[in-house]
Amino acid sequence: MKFLISLVFLIMLVKSAFAVDITSINVANQTILISSNSEPNYTTSNFTLNNNNYFIVSFKNAILTNKSAVLYNKIPGIENITLVQYSLNPNIVRCTIETNQKSSFFVQTVQINSRKLVTIISPNVSEPSTPRICSTPIQTQQAKKLKVFIDVGHGGYDPGGVGPAGLPESFVNLSVATKLAKYLREKGISVELDRTSNVFVPLYTRTQLANESGANLFIGLYCNASSNPNTHGTTTYYWHEDSYPFANYLENYISQKLGLTDDGTVKDNLYVIRYTTAMPAVLIEYAYISNPYEESLLGSTGFRNILSQDLADAIYNYFVLKKTQIARQ
Repeated sequence: MKFLISLVFLIMLVKSAFAVDITSINVANQTILISSNSEPNYTTSNFTLNNNNYFIVSFKNAILTNKSAVLYNKIPGIENITLVQYSLNPNIVRCTIETNQKSSFFVQTVQINSRKLVTIISPNVSEPSTPRICSTPIQTQQAKKLKVFIDVGHGGYDPGGVGPAGLPESFVNLSVATKLAKYLREKGISVELDRTSNVFVPLYTRTQLANESGANLFIGLYCNASSNPNTHGTTTYYWHEDSYPFANYLENYISQKLGLTDDGTVKDNLYVIRYTTAMPAVLIEYAYISNPYEESLLGSTGFRNILSQDLADAIYNYFVLKKTQIARQ
């Protein structure tokens, strides 16, 4: 009997030794960030009770290293967020999000470094309807001639910059790029992306794909970062002189639309814009993920929707409307 008890205890110890440590929970505006020391295995579920909706992420074989966390009123429309050790045999950590309206959530785990991963829980907010474009025949024809190559910064084991609350840049860039591609296609513009999921793409592969894409424009989507948390604003980069006019237009347009500081149009020897030679190439760092306020903006699904729409409008205005106006002259 003692042997059986010892064996059961040993099995429980072994299970605990290989359990994932859930170390913290933070919030960046609308995005919930749960840190762990290794890749978590999770399931999601939802239910409705007393007119409130509950979205649950259950981390299997996981141990909550700190006390239960309860975050109230951190996100508009969310009543309550809890992170608890739901059970110890089996080891399950559960994050429960209580909302007063029907909501769906996107869940993804991003590796920050060899000892830290962040599981991102972000609400799926209704995207703004794209205004119907009353294009003239020449504008429609011009849009169909245009192809944009989108360089989606970082990805996979390279998270890029990481904000004070733990928001990884790679997640932000992919979210913005996916929406930008959608908005451009709605305007009749062809699009190609160098990644469509959380994978690592080497810089030389990015430029090779771009140069072989037959695109008319290369745009790199990135966040900025600084050791000074007060540094803020939008910066747009170019290298080849034929890229400057659109880079300057984009910088002015986006900084004004977003209400962020215009940090200038900068000529810089960045790999992806230097070695993309088949078309004008620009790279925009829309905000500083290292700045708490701007990280909060980037953590908002609504803000990323607006940013993507503004980027699409800037491209359309410059390459379609401007060219058709010139053609009429």
